[in-house]
Amino acid sequence: MPQPTFIDVAAGGLLESGDGDNLKIALIYRPRHNDWSLPKGHIDAGETIEEAALREVVEETGCAGEIIEIAQPTSYLVRGRPKIVVFFRMRLVKRGDLEPNDEVSAVQWMTPVESLDRLTYKTERNLVAKTYSP
Repeated sequence: MPQPTFIDVAAGGLLESGDGDNLKIALIYRPRHNDWSLPKGHIDAGETIEEAALREVVEETGCAGEIIEIAQPTSYLVRGRPKIVVFFRMRLVKRGDLEPNDEVSAVQWMTPVESLDRLTYKTERNLVAKTYSP
């Protein structure tokens, strides 16, 4: 009998600053993975997906946001196991400074178009393109 497949569910945010032609989103650099990605992470026990997304954005960018709407979830395999990340569009409500650490060492604000060249993963590039397409 085959083993059950467990799905890893995480939450993240498209943290936005500005609007129109001045709209920028926060990208993070993770030195352990040597990648540029959107802030995201695991859901802690007792947290809702929304609470986890807001917490992860603060932890990984140093900035606080408020949820505007749900964005398209992404899915991919991690070591052969399926992972789903539920992303939310968020409006910046408090800019802060990230204390660089082993998990995230830099935050960069870029337009959605600029971010397509910086984001490491195709799933996140597709998410940004679909979310901010005219």
